[in-house]
Amino acid sequence: MRMRCKISLKRRLYAPVSAHVSSALTTPAEMNLRFAAVICCLWLCSVVCVVQSGSSSTDDAIWSLESKLMATSNASQLLMVPLTLIQGAASKGAVCLDGTLPGYHLHRGFGSGANRWLIQLEGGGWCNTRRSCIFRKTTRRGSSNHMEKVLAFTGILSNKANENPDFFNWNRVKLRYCDGASFTGDSEDQSSQLYYRGQRIWQVAMEELLSKGMQKADQVLYLLFYPLMLMFQQIGYKRNDFFKSIFKKIGLSAHLNNNPL
Repeated sequence: MRMRCKISLKRRLYAPVSAHVSSALTTPAEMNLRFAAVICCLWLCSVVCVVQSGSSSTDDAIWSLESKLMATSNASQLLMVPLTLIQGAASKGAVCLDGTLPGYHLHRGFGSGANRWLIQLEGGGWCNTRRSCIFRKTTRRGSSNHMEKVLAFTGILSNKANENPDFFNWNRVKLRYCDGASFTGDSEDQSSQLYYRGQRIWQVAMEELLSKGMQKADQVLYLLFYPLMLMFQQIGYKRNDFFKSIFKKIGLSAHLNNNPL
């Protein structure tokens, strides 16, 4: 199931995520709320049994639901968040499979959530052969050239209190996934012009978010697929180092699943 990793920089987070959906929803607005709640639950409760080449079935299911939500909603009612490319990433070798810049979507928090951050790492399976990775770099999961320029923030990324009561006013980020190995690789295949730079993408993305205010955060919550953490263990990449490498060097203490790093 999707693993919720809690990073609390000053105090721990215990508030549960809730989705308030009635079984008797009938109006278009209520149906939109239902779609948003289902998307939120899929992100939090999805089960991914095998990491294979190509796209994740769970990610595709979420994508389909988001498309339906957008099709049935008034565009003015949806929060559309633009894609931000990390301009300094290329100089650090932090690029997508095809060599393009990585990116993310950020919607600023306000009020009591101004110094709280929720970061969702996009899923999408691995490419595990040269052929599948060559194909992948022609898609949104391997190239920012093919990513949507704007995304609808729904479910746990929504800014509506009735849809997302726990995090609606937090700084909410969706980090796009384009390296083919769940933010873990650091190599390249020059003959096929493939760049497996997931670790570097993670590094530059966190550095950019820190510069945009996350360094002053009270609380930071990461949403990951559970298999991502298993992968770290399988390749000898300690899961604590995934977070500690960023936060320790700027002098912040952190907790992962309520355990100090």
